[in-house]
Amino acid sequence: MEWRDEHLLEKEMDLQEVDIETFESIYGDYISSEELARELFISTDTITAWIKKGEIVPDYSTKLGRVNYYKFKPERVEEIRVLKNLKKRDETTILDDFWEFIEERSYSLSYKIIFILALIKNLEKDGEADFEKVKSDYISYYRKRLEDGLPVDKKSCPYTAEYLNSDKEMIRNIIVNPFEKFERKRFIYYGKDLKNIGFSFYLWQKVDSDFIKKLKNKMLEDLENYYKDLGGEGDTSIFKYKNLL
Repeated sequence: MEWRDEHLLEKEMDLQEVDIETFESIYGDYISSEELARELFISTDTITAWIKKGEIVPDYSTKLGRVNYYKFKPERVEEIRVLKNLKKRDETTILDDFWEFIEERSYSLSYKIIFILALIKNLEKDGEADFEKVKSDYISYYRKRLEDGLPVDKKSCPYTAEYLNSDKEMIRNIIVNPFEKFERKRFIYYGKDLKNIGFSFYLWQKVDSDFIKKLKNKMLEDLENYYKDLGGEGDTSIFKYKNLL
């Protein structure tokens, strides 16, 4: 059935009722592609690529608008890990996993370096830091580069003076990247109210003063190398920290 007036065209559609209780009973314990990626220590983009290539097949999929959603049975995690020859990672491997991630030095922009330097500067003895303090130091580093006439980062970086002054934009940017890159791998977490962020429980149990010194030195070394062709590393005095351990 179809009818129209001068502004509206409506068409009767055949809609199928969805039984939410039945859906939950069948798929309630399934995990999303993002959850699968976290379990496997890889990116969601990698999961999506495998699906598109037919290398793995989700147990349930649906499309809402232009977005595809995939679900997997929990037991598929180990199956896919073996299929893709991925290393098993858990709380017993977290320290090695962390250093492996750091040693990759995968810096499309400088965000991860500055984030870690700001985090360890503001750490308290419980392994947490006030997010506002971390954010403030993070922003201050880039703002100082602009004040000193240095390139803030590569041309693709959106950090103009106006952007850095937008609290809303900077919070969103820090959470999406760099924070998410560490959180996805369960190295760092944040509280529900976003007041504190810190090292995950299992990683913090393995942290000592040598860990903090080594991490800071690595980040400063990477910062120097990153900005070598971008006017130099700039003023890093903001990242002085107290010895907590």
